[in-house]
Amino acid sequence: MKEDLWRAKMFRLGIVLLLSVPLLAAPVPKDASPRRLPPNSNTLFKAHAGKITFEASSSYAGWEAGKLIDGVEATSWFSADSDSPMRGKKPWVRATFGEDVTVRRVTILGNREPNFPTGYFVTAGTLELLDAAGQTLHKADVTSTGPKHDFDFDLFHTKGKVRAIRFTCTQDEKQMSCIALAELQVE
Repeated sequence: MKEDLWRAKMFRLGIVLLLSVPLLAAPVPKDASPRRLPPNSNTLFKAHAGKITFEASSSYAGWEAGKLIDGVEATSWFSADSDSPMRGKKPWVRATFGEDVTVRRVTILGNREPNFPTGYFVTAGTLELLDAAGQTLHKADVTSTGPKHDFDFDLFHTKGKVRAIRFTCTQDEKQMSCIALAELQVE
């Protein structure tokens, strides 16, 4: 008798589990996709033109760090040969403002250099917003999105104490010994 009750309970439990499986495997609703932001207006770089210092861990001859802020998406900065995550390095770029600013958004466009369109993409990195003393105010690790491996940081909670923006490349495609980024945009 006890054995029959136990079997009946197990049978009911099995039915409940079988009926629950489709709910666990249900597809994600289409409206759950990440929200798309409009193109970055780059207002901070435009407002502080000529008052921003820009540096990088290295640069490949002819593709210097200034190409990251030239406003031309078809040009890219390339790190020096062997300055890449594939080679165990963490190349970085840094823009420093002449005064404290409020940063709302940072967009980093992946390589767009027409003569070298593939193999140089950064696939993950760390963005840091720094104060005048070089202390980290905000830090975010992120992976790139889209076919051009872009990064978009929506930072609406920051206050007006940002003096510098630093992006460190932590992962690449592991195809070339250097990496490339097209544009750094800040609003």
